[in-house]
Amino acid sequence: MMVSFIIPVFNQIELTLQCISSLQETVKKIDYEIVIVDDYSNDETAARLRTLISDTIHVFRNNENLGYAKSNNIGARNAKGDYLFLLNNDLVFSRKWIEPMLSGLRKRKVGIVGNVQLDAMIGEIDHSGFLFDGKGTLRHKKTPNLKGSFTEFLAVTGACLAIRKDLYHELDGLDERYENGCEDIDLCFKAKEIGLKTIVANESTINHYVSSTRKINTLHNESNMRLFQTKWRSQIFTAMARGWPAAYLQGLIDGSESVSLKKVGEAVSHFFLNKKLSPSGKLIVEAKLKRNERHWMSILDNETDEMIKKSYHIDQGKWIGTQFSHSGFETNLDREKGKWIKEYAKLKLGAGFFLSSIQIIGTIRPPTNNNETHGKLGLRITTNSTESKDFFPLESGRFAINLEDVPALPESNSQIDITLLGVSKSNAYAFLGRKLKDWFLIPKALRHYWGRFRAQKLNQRLLIKNVLINHEMLLDFDSQSGSPANFDFLRRASNIGINLIGWFDAELGVGESARLAAKAMDTTSIGTALVPLKVNCLASKEDHSLSNRLVEHNPYPINVFHIDAPQSADIDHHHGESFRNEKRNIAYWAWELPDFPDSWIKYFKYYDEIWTPSNFVRDSVTMKSPLPVLTIPHCIDFETPQKPDREKFSLPSDKYLFLFAYDLNSYQPRKNPKATIRAFKKAFAGKEGQDVGLVIKTHSIERNKEAYMELQSHLKGIENVYLIDRRLSREDVYKLMYSVDAYVSLHRAEGFGLTVAESMYLGKPVISTNWSATTEFLNQSNGCPVDFNLVELEKNFGPYTQGQIWADPSSQHAAELMRKLFKDRKFAKDLGEKAAITIRNQFSPKIIGKIYEKRLKSFALW
Repeated sequence: MMVSFIIPVFNQIELTLQCISSLQETVKKIDYEIVIVDDYSNDETAARLRTLISDTIHVFRNNENLGYAKSNNIGARNAKGDYLFLLNNDLVFSRKWIEPMLSGLRKRKVGIVGNVQLDAMIGEIDHSGFLFDGKGTLRHKKTPNLKGSFTEFLAVTGACLAIRKDLYHELDGLDERYENGCEDIDLCFKAKEIGLKTIVANESTINHYVSSTRKINTLHNESNMRLFQTKWRSQIFTAMARGWPAAYLQGLIDGSESVSLKKVGEAVSHFFLNKKLSPSGKLIVEAKLKRNERHWMSILDNETDEMIKKSYHIDQGKWIGTQFSHSGFETNLDREKGKWIKEYAKLKLGAGFFLSSIQIIGTIRPPTNNNETHGKLGLRITTNSTESKDFFPLESGRFAINLEDVPALPESNSQIDITLLGVSKSNAYAFLGRKLKDWFLIPKALRHYWGRFRAQKLNQRLLIKNVLINHEMLLDFDSQSGSPANFDFLRRASNIGINLIGWFDAELGVGESARLAAKAMDTTSIGTALVPLKVNCLASKEDHSLSNRLVEHNPYPINVFHIDAPQSADIDHHHGESFRNEKRNIAYWAWELPDFPDSWIKYFKYYDEIWTPSNFVRDSVTMKSPLPVLTIPHCIDFETPQKPDREKFSLPSDKYLFLFAYDLNSYQPRKNPKATIRAFKKAFAGKEGQDVGLVIKTHSIERNKEAYMELQSHLKGIENVYLIDRRLSREDVYKLMYSVDAYVSLHRAEGFGLTVAESMYLGKPVISTNWSATTEFLNQSNGCPVDFNLVELEKNFGPYTQGQIWADPSSQHAAELMRKLFKDRKFAKDLGEKAAITIRNQFSPKIIGKIYEKRLKSFALW
């Protein structure tokens, strides 16, 4: 029976010649040939290889560098022998190395034979088979095989591997998709798939200059391992999980594992009662394989965590209520910051967390003179009741614990248990001290002794400062013990984000509300999807400032609808029921009167929570709401015009101008321009009025012709009134506000009062009714609040029904304030400056963004 030795060569001519020489010396008694495949080596190597050609040595040269798999397959196709030996060119052979391998090939049901390889540089075993151990690791076995002449393994290295030629071709040789790695293991798995064993001939020993002949390419190695795991995942999983009981019991012996009755039971059961895969082993191995997959998606596919999550098909809408919680961390009452543990503490992480490692940072304080504070302390960290690590004893002072490759699956909930070690005895005394303090049958001295342990002063010596997941802060007890959770981590780990749904192009208050929410969220780390509201909108849709950001889907677990309450019933019709399903649905509602309409109560059923732009609206809604109601104000922020431009609006340059702007769609009786006009007439009758003007800006005339005609009738006969009744862009509205001297809003009610706040932002003195939401930011220190009486509505005005109450502002008082601003320009200027400071301090996007973050952080903790 002829043997063909196939040796791929890529440079390293001296090692190659040494390999061939030792091979020839040790196989003289058999019929053989040496098939050298020159894998496009340099010219010197190629020339010297050609000098070796003889009856027993054949050289084949590749026209390009093809790699290990293709070179061996070329050699196999040209081989004449019955047996193939795949050899590296950096081997040195020992006497009688080949006989045990040939003997192994003749054994029944054996497909592939390997041998024991010593590292030629240090003389120690580098390979006696491949291990798929119970910790999810594939590695060389580097200890002797103790039983018999042959030991079965799942795979052996291709540095020296023997196989029948007919079997090699039946298995289609080495898989050429690999690039210098994993081809040999893959071949062994293919043999096993058809029922043939891979064994190591324990009496065959050779020397190997490990990894001398080919350079290691990290990305190629990663790509090879990915292909191998993808191709043989179920077989790898089974092999590794079967190895867990032995690995765990060995860990108990060498002290690397903690004793767990559950795991001991699983391991012993595997060996003596059944061969079923243990739950702990399955979790550990599956977690390792999943970590591999995420790692490859990151470094080979350049995918982010968010993209990887989607590949796992984690339901983004089910995180609320199961995402994150912590318990058992007790507040330290003395000066040093941190948390202590009575006995146990735990962290629960919901599906969606990529839990790979755990870090705990803390300190152990020195004992006091009291005996009950003395003793060694440590921690046991247990992940998913599967893997425990003891850190005991920990030395006094700062400590840092790190656990890598913890068993956790991203699609499942995880639990981390932290056990305080070294306190069993003192905790028992503390228990007895609490329970038996009044038992007179027990000696008083003993009860007193036990009572000294009740405060658990020994436990309080160990303070936990920080808990990190994957080396990123999760709980910071050191600097923010009251609210220790790191929002940014929770947001990324659990895909917390908001689908902001609204009329982003609509030129009306609820449209601007959605745009302002987007602006505030842009200052945060909150993921935000801007989704156009498909419910019918009759307002002009000419604001395209966010058009390039709009998307049709709602990927995040929270929907926030900027919508008027009565239109809530139309959401499912226009978006489909699935749009709201399994999301936390929040309505952002504005309402301008203190009594929320009874007829709107039915719309609460579409939501889980209500947000409002002011406390005034919040209080109104809360009285009728079965849901939580929170205030999240609008942010106020826009580019201040460079300079006034009255010419653009055909306004006089020599007059002191008051402005009032409103949308006719917002119901003229509520906006109340009539009161502003009346106050202006009272304030500036006669010659004084020649130096003053009133600007009224309105739009949406087409659908409100009657209201517009009423406005014109109020303006008739008044000099120095300038009506702007056309649509202006947002930029032009701000320019108009900047071009006047003061702003007046004698509204009957506001849910926020955007134009009031915007004028204040621009540093304009503002006269405003001293009622409803505008009072939350305008007062006598920064504006001119106007006296009012509350009156009942005598008839319905749209949603504002008869019997409700709103304000009737005093035109006389408003007129006095107008005259004061006109006459006392320094007073007006000071008010404007204070107004600007107020708005910028209270309603900047960053300030409002922090409110969104705080609320979303609370969601993650539910």
